[in-house]
Amino acid sequence: MLHSFVDAVRNAASREELVPPTLSSGIKDAFEHKLVVAGQAGFFLTNLIRPEFSQFTPVVHLPNRSADLVNAILELSKDVYVFDKDSKSGLAKLTTSHIKEVAPPIHIVLEYPADLELKYMDETFTIRKANRFIFTYDPTNMELHLDEHFLARHDVIDKSWIALVSGFHLLEEHIITDEFREQHRQLVTHLRDQTSWFHFELAYSSIHAVREFILRDLMPKAHSIGLNEIELGLFAEEMDCFVPEDDHSTRLKRWYTTLSFSSVILFHCFGAYIALDTEGAIAHEKYGKAFDLAEEVIINSRSVMEGGVSVSVASEVDHAGIPGLHLTRALVPTAFHNDKTDRDVKEEHLAHLYAKTLKPISSTVGLGDTISSSIAVGINM
Repeated sequence: MLHSFVDAVRNAASREELVPPTLSSGIKDAFEHKLVVAGQAGFFLTNLIRPEFSQFTPVVHLPNRSADLVNAILELSKDVYVFDKDSKSGLAKLTTSHIKEVAPPIHIVLEYPADLELKYMDETFTIRKANRFIFTYDPTNMELHLDEHFLARHDVIDKSWIALVSGFHLLEEHIITDEFREQHRQLVTHLRDQTSWFHFELAYSSIHAVREFILRDLMPKAHSIGLNEIELGLFAEEMDCFVPEDDHSTRLKRWYTTLSFSSVILFHCFGAYIALDTEGAIAHEKYGKAFDLAEEVIINSRSVMEGGVSVSVASEVDHAGIPGLHLTRALVPTAFHNDKTDRDVKEEHLAHLYAKTLKPISSTVGLGDTISSSIAVGINM
């Protein structure tokens, strides 16, 4: 664990590692802390309850209904719904009556700044970029429990829904049985067929069997897939198309042209964002509006570093005067795609894609999830 932590910090790479409950509770008890809704799905929810998305009703898949988690969600909003097999509609507004006597999922996020000097054994190094390391004990995600209420009433999902799915990165290998595979194949097929849009967010997993399961059984069903540079490298390596010398843009192009399916790809790298759509699934104008929406959300919800101090972008910084704050539109042309399986067509439309970096956001925790959910929902507004 210590080696993994040092390796991640030395390379300024975001990483999440599973730890025993004694370690997670020990770290939590040793430091002042506040429990908040986080993780990929947590940042999706935190984002989508914002005023920019007021036309939508947030419904969460909530297999863990511990007091800590339910109360943290209620602190965000009193207008969040859950699946409820005892309700006539199949849904119910989340209240404290839904609390169950179970342990909460705990993810401890350690953020570290750029230029911090660390010494490990005989080596001293300076961190080149701010990032985070996450210590996690979360049986709900490690075993990927499904909510019994969702399983009983997911028939209420229809074309008025947009589904945002994540969480498979903590899955443990022994959980992936034939029965498990079939259950989740049916689930993602149902979401693909019944919703208007199904977005799947990738995340880092060190387990080959998990990556293979995601690539073969889950990703091909998604309308859109979100990933960052770490996940890109990981899944490129899984597909034997990883070249260490490639920059992110070249690696994205190389990986994308090896895929057997043509989902929309939403790539983010420390704030840079690229949308790849070789089927022309979404009109260019909608992408433009969705990028504008993501930019607006970031400006209104994130803070930046100004003179070494974290300040609000919206209220205290003239963001129009900071060129790096704006997302560069980097879209694949969609006007003349006819053969979605033709490698040459894909190659032709993947030129000159790399976007600028979004700076100087003071914390990047959940930034990719915020942008992914903004654009995945925004292209459907």
